[in-house]
Amino acid sequence: SIREELVQADAMLGQAWGALLPRVSGQIMYTLNDQATVIDFGSSFADFLPPGTTLPPSEPTVLRQQHIVQGQLTIQAPLFNMPILSAIDTARLGRSMAGLAEEEVARQLLLGVATAYYGALSARELINVQADAFEKAQKRLQAAQARLDAGAGVRIDVARAELELESARMAHQAAVLGFDNVRQALAGLLVMDELPMPVEPEFDQLPPESAEALLEEAGDGRTDIELKRLQIDMAEQNLWSTWTEFFPSLGMAWSLQSELTEPSGFGGRRNAWALVFVLSIPIYDQSRYGELDQRRSEIRQAEIDLETALLGLDTEIRSAYRVLESSKTTIETAERQVVLAEEALRLAEAGFLAGAATSLDVDDAQQRVNAARINVAVQRYQSRMALLKLLFLV
Repeated sequence: SIREELVQADAMLGQAWGALLPRVSGQIMYTLNDQATVIDFGSSFADFLPPGTTLPPSEPTVLRQQHIVQGQLTIQAPLFNMPILSAIDTARLGRSMAGLAEEEVARQLLLGVATAYYGALSARELINVQADAFEKAQKRLQAAQARLDAGAGVRIDVARAELELESARMAHQAAVLGFDNVRQALAGLLVMDELPMPVEPEFDQLPPESAEALLEEAGDGRTDIELKRLQIDMAEQNLWSTWTEFFPSLGMAWSLQSELTEPSGFGGRRNAWALVFVLSIPIYDQSRYGELDQRRSEIRQAEIDLETALLGLDTEIRSAYRVLESSKTTIETAERQVVLAEEALRLAEAGFLAGAATSLDVDDAQQRVNAARINVAVQRYQSRMALLKLLFLV
């Protein structure tokens, strides 16, 4: 859709150029009179001649034909017209702005694809976590049932293991559904009929070294910032377009008229042409002065919008960089929590086998492992999103 706006901007530029080129038009006119107008000089002026004087014999003269067919060709061209020249410059700026708008939409689309892609990776990692928890729940149920059958266990351990297994099954199914939903969103962005299966990248993009290095790059590649700069240029161009209305304009028109039927009498010609020059001078129009004030205000507003965007860009980049740095520490902490939770689970399982711990202790330890592993997946996703947002801001 935005590409069609680019096509429309090209068409508007062509229209602006078209106003500067000559215009050629032609027409054919047919006139039907009730009768031809004919004059016979011999009989008409006989009463006014002296006695004994006669005119030589002559054919009647047709002053107006009954059927008249005329053709006309007209060429008009502006020789000097500042508003037309200004309109061409305005159309050029509009074309540039439409091109930047297309780039910005593409940037937003790519951001959406990348976000959905990383979301799908995170959802698939959650499936692996839930699948592992479901597998371990099955093994604990088997172990609890074996202990009960051997007379070394109690029925409550089996019931608790069955409850944990059902909870793990529901969590796994929910993770699968969530994964499919994210893949569906990704397929919609990619216009695919089948759900894509995201592949884990070989390596993530390296984070920037400092916020100051990013600030030096910021703004140069941002299409929305460039659009605001072009909006200033457009506002200035609109002011100049208003000024051009005070300029005089010079136009030329050449017309050729041709008699396609028999010309009338008295030396009527078949073809006749005329060349006309028109100089238009604007003298006074109060509304233009109000329009000048409006255009000046639009320039100041566009400059303020650009300044506000650049100030906000500095704040956004520094804030996003701090979020990224914080996410690195959070991931390290989450990974350590997984190691500690797995060690606690190992000790709880060993104590349960030795009779020093209950199955409830094992269940709690397993829940902490699951929560820690899920937290790692979530924190890794948030860190990728923080890096993605930071690069997008730059």
